[in-house]
Amino acid sequence: MQLENIRTDEYAFSAALRSCSDLALLRLGRQIHGLVIHSGFASNNFVSSSLIFMYSKSAILDDAMKSFEEADKTSSVPWNSIMFGYAQHGQAQAVCSLFDQMLELKVPSDHITFVGLITSCSHAGLVDEGSEILNTMESRYGIPLRMEHYACGIDLFGRAGQLDKAKELIDSMPFEPDAMVWMTLLGACRIHGNMELASDVASHLLEAEPRQHSTYVLLSSMYSGLGMWSDRAIVQKEMKNKGLSKVPGWSWTEVKNEVHSFNSEDGAHPRMEEIYETLSLLLHNFPMQLVHEETTGAINCELSNYGH
Repeated sequence: MQLENIRTDEYAFSAALRSCSDLALLRLGRQIHGLVIHSGFASNNFVSSSLIFMYSKSAILDDAMKSFEEADKTSSVPWNSIMFGYAQHGQAQAVCSLFDQMLELKVPSDHITFVGLITSCSHAGLVDEGSEILNTMESRYGIPLRMEHYACGIDLFGRAGQLDKAKELIDSMPFEPDAMVWMTLLGACRIHGNMELASDVASHLLEAEPRQHSTYVLLSSMYSGLGMWSDRAIVQKEMKNKGLSKVPGWSWTEVKNEVHSFNSEDGAHPRMEEIYETLSLLLHNFPMQLVHEETTGAINCELSNYGH
């Protein structure tokens, strides 16, 4: 578009910035930000929201806030974006402060606003505060609860290990829970090692989406973590019979203007030996209790597969 002298509009800028966010291309995103300023789109809701998202994802919250300050604040769009940015980094007090400013300025909130609020409480471990928001958002603010709000509430209780309350919340829903809701609870069961509830949740998931590989992978991981090898073998056999396999996750990072990509059990990177040696060094030199259980298991698995 630049070479052909085609005018770049707000939708093109927004799409390009979102792509930079997804691929962790902060350097290129900053260049596009410069074009945004030059083109006069910095206050556009679509563009400012994408800028906030990009900087938040890179944990550069100061720049995210600068983009928010330049946005048109009469709409909930930029407010929601900056609230999600702070929520993802566990800064619940900042999110609540922004919400208070919205109310003071009489900016209309929407269902997305409350997803951000409950998410921030979930990530910060503020169970009582998040529960209060969930219970009063319809009566106090006139926002009916949707499926995503229930999913956030289940994540709120699940992260705190209150699995009984999470299950009670599902049972209280006025509509049938979807796969997202069940998967959220299954993830919490995995973290806290509740195999009994996990089996029940998995039965709902397998009925709703019998070809969803994530359910089988989570169950298999839980069984192996508890030493239930025969049950793990049954799950893996069922996956094989259905022709399912684990879809490897990919990660990207940019170092000295070069993008490096990695996937699970990767051995293709030219500096892979140094990478695994560094991982091994980190594991030996830092207390294991400081490393999240899931991350530790994944790293140990990687090192084992690589031969260390």
